[in-house]
Amino acid sequence: MAKTPEELEQIREHNRKVLRELQFDSAKWLLVPRAIHELLVPVVGHILQAAAELFKLMRSGAIPTATRSVRLRDGLVTSHLITCYPPPADWDAVPPESLLQDFREISEGDGNVVRCWDYVDLQYFNTWLSTLAEPTTPKQRTPLERRRAAFERALQQDTSPQRQVARAILKKKNPGEYFHKSPAVLLKQVQNEKTWKAECEAQGFDPTEVKPPGRETISRMTGQRED
Repeated sequence: MAKTPEELEQIREHNRKVLRELQFDSAKWLLVPRAIHELLVPVVGHILQAAAELFKLMRSGAIPTATRSVRLRDGLVTSHLITCYPPPADWDAVPPESLLQDFREISEGDGNVVRCWDYVDLQYFNTWLSTLAEPTTPKQRTPLERRRAAFERALQQDTSPQRQVARAILKKKNPGEYFHKSPAVLLKQVQNEKTWKAECEAQGFDPTEVKPPGRETISRMTGQRED
């Protein structure tokens, strides 16, 4: 008995579905939730940012995608597993957060649901991931930045009365930064007898017991020496 046009079309559609399934090589595709949770989050650090970064590539077409789906009615499967390769524009209708789940579902009403599993091309994904995971070369600090950092560390060492008094004098004599100034100039400032005596008394120290620092101490206080 000859087939009707409708029956022939159903057969052709069935054959097309079977062919698509045969052509789908699971080894070449990566489930999107696995890509996000297991591979992207350790690199990006935040799950929502990871999903957003991958979704951006999917929408732009920079990474090939595939979707496998079945239809369900009241929780029962009513169709074959279908594979399609959506164009980038189709992702505009997909909420990015839905990619975090094991699968996403599209309601068709009356208990009918399309359950979808989304994939990205494994090779494209790995290439992109490798660029994210590449260690970045830390920016080299300038000599001035290194001196400033050493100076900041030196401030933490001002625990002795001698260094406390000397630091107070240097701050008053040199408003702003002074770590770049010559130790000889700074030494002259703190070894001024009148200035030293006044600062010692202001801080409650006996100037006959707390003596001015030498050049090496001044060099350490300004970060020029860290030994």
